Amino acid sequence: MELVSRWGGRIVGWGALAVVAVFVAAKIADRDGSDLPLALLTLWPWVGFGAAVAGALAALLGARRLAAALTVAALTCAAVLVPRAVGSTAPPQGDDRLVVMTLNMRFGKADVAQVARLVEEHDVDVLVGQEVTPGTLTNAEGTNLDQLLPHREGRVPTLEEHMTTGAYAAVVWSREPMTLAEPVEGMPRYSPRVIARTDLGPVVVADVHTTSPLGGREMQWRADLDAVARGCRWSDPRIEPGPTATVVAGDLNGSVDHPSLRAALTRCGLTDAADAVGHGLDATYAGSPANPIAVARTSYVLTDLAVVDTRTARVGGTEHRAVIATLARR
Repeated sequence: MELVSRWGGRIVGWGALAVVAVFVAAKIADRDGSDLPLALLTLWPWVGFGAAVAGALAALLGARRLAAALTVAALTCAAVLVPRAVGSTAPPQGDDRLVVMTLNMRFGKADVAQVARLVEEHDVDVLVGQEVTPGTLTNAEGTNLDQLLPHREGRVPTLEEHMTTGAYAAVVWSREPMTLAEPVEGMPRYSPRVIARTDLGPVVVADVHTTSPLGGREMQWRADLDAVARGCRWSDPRIEPGPTATVVAGDLNGSVDHPSLRAALTRCGLTDAADAVGHGLDATYAGSPANPIAVARTSYVLTDLAVVDTRTARVGGTEHRAVIATLARR
């Protein structure tokens, strides 16, 4: 019986090593041209954990070579991931703060009462929402969301449009008045851009939501990312004084392990808020509202402001986590 258990454990261990090798090969290839590499790269942060667990099991079973191979694999994964847990942000200047929260509301199914509680608990100044429906606004009437953030911009479809076409919208809520500016160009979905009044002065806030790359839509996803990158730097000469800071927030439907998204963030020129404070491993997508564990980071707050802190929060009714970023002057 002990022999069967030992050989069974070794088979599982070698199988785990083979799976790790596939993920490592995908990471080395660094391509996101179809569904398989997209999926493999999305789950890359979990590979090191799986290799470490399998290596410990192999060591307990006395399979030293297998344990050593899995340990090397786990350390290789850690070498890629550890930098994401180390912050490198500029120190904030002054005591004024801007708190931005972004959430994909899953076709209006997110628990708006819970959203309002998060806004109140974290003293949110600007809420950036994706997949907002008429039902979202109706449900908000039963909460204090409109009292906390009384100003709203975005094109919400009528109930008839939503029922017949499934249309949804991107909407920005704010504590202080906003000026609606030109939307982000080149996006298939309306992506509002506003100039928000804040304690840090006027701030350009863009609400973005890219196409999912899965199902053969990776070309459209890359085009959306290009549009986001171009839209990160924007100013309106008619506004005096001009905006002094930028925040781009929303659901980019990809992780920093995807080279296309990484390249877009580089061209964008803004700071990934989570990475800046060492929270780059905080996952925001769970795959299902019922899943208590998020498996990938797909929602982002990008900015040229100093980042004080970021955190994520689970919201009922949506598989996405809210991302809450506290920002300050540089």
